[in-house]
Amino acid sequence: MTTSAKTIITGIRIDDLDVPLKRLNLKNMKNDIIELTQNPQSASCSLVDLMFTVMKNEVQRRENNALQKRLKEANLKYSNAAFTELDLKVPRGLNKQQIKNLMSCDWIRYHQNCTIVGASGLGKSWIANMLAIAAVTQGFKAKVVRVPRFLQEVFAARQVPTEYRKTLAIYKKVDLLVLDEWGIGQLDANARSNLLEVIEDCHQVASTVITSMLPVQTWPEYIGDVTYSDAILDRLLQNAHRIELEGLSLRAMPIYGVVNND
Repeated sequence: MTTSAKTIITGIRIDDLDVPLKRLNLKNMKNDIIELTQNPQSASCSLVDLMFTVMKNEVQRRENNALQKRLKEANLKYSNAAFTELDLKVPRGLNKQQIKNLMSCDWIRYHQNCTIVGASGLGKSWIANMLAIAAVTQGFKAKVVRVPRFLQEVFAARQVPTEYRKTLAIYKKVDLLVLDEWGIGQLDANARSNLLEVIEDCHQVASTVITSMLPVQTWPEYIGDVTYSDAILDRLLQNAHRIELEGLSLRAMPIYGVVNND
């Protein structure tokens, strides 16, 4: 390390900053200070300008770290799903303006929901992941789960009361819950009860995206109980944006080079 890098304007040694920066949880700021002291242009900057640059870098670093953490916790299936990659040329019932509106995430701010239904291979899961990434990028916490596996995990957790509370607490913390592959198999009494608990926790405080091959009107049959069906669907569909996909499976269209499949 050069002499200029060892000493700050007032004669304080760079290494003397280690303890206070660590106490303030700002230890990564040291490298920024070293770079500034080595940059000849810094000599013409005021102390306030230098402090602002260092603090701005620290804020950016923390925001990037927080974003990466949210992306990891989102459990994305398609981490590259983005609006710029969404193929709107393939006829499948997509409304470009509706998708743009959803990408703004205002519906999440108002705790609204979204359903994406259509046959296999039309890109339901990809679009749901795209919405989750948009949410995470804008500071929301999201989590993507496959409904069959999700119900198995919640059921297993329910066998241990402390684990069940921890599991529910995880989903209470998300702003957007994506329930992927809704409608596979048949719900039993335990699954209905667990599903209602999670959806009730999200109701009016978070948003839910559901992807399903089943038309919405058949969801009561999938749930399999009138009482639970009324309670669950009332919370999910009352303020839901609906995307209804149609057409041929994208998997059968290699000419388009599409990657956004279910």
